[in-house]
Amino acid sequence: MRRTGVIVVAALLLCSVALAQSPGWIAMGAAAGVSGLIGSTAMPLGPVPLRESPPKGLLALPGKKLGELSRDSSYRIGDAKIFPHIFSTQTWIMLTRPGSDEPLGWSYLGKDPSSLKNFALRR
Repeated sequence: MRRTGVIVVAALLLCSVALAQSPGWIAMGAAAGVSGLIGSTAMPLGPVPLRESPPKGLLALPGKKLGELSRDSSYRIGDAKIFPHIFSTQTWIMLTRPGSDEPLGWSYLGKDPSSLKNFALRR
């Protein structure tokens, strides 16, 4: 019985690694929703961490923290990506200052483009 549990855990781990390496498994509707975010204005709902990069690697760890975005500011979304996570997905946005294309960093938006956790959006 214990051996079966180990095999099941190993199989789940291998499947999650395979999915994490293949961005094609994300639903097309979600990918279309992400591209619709680009160019929108994002206003933090509170202090939001700004990171050097979105999650990457086997453990999907976000990049180094660069600082925090304050609630009284607005930013332009320059890019948006969906990343596989253990049992769901994460949507991350690359932010710029309005009128600039120079990236400030990446922030977590929510599980998918429609579930806003940290920002209010104006399109």
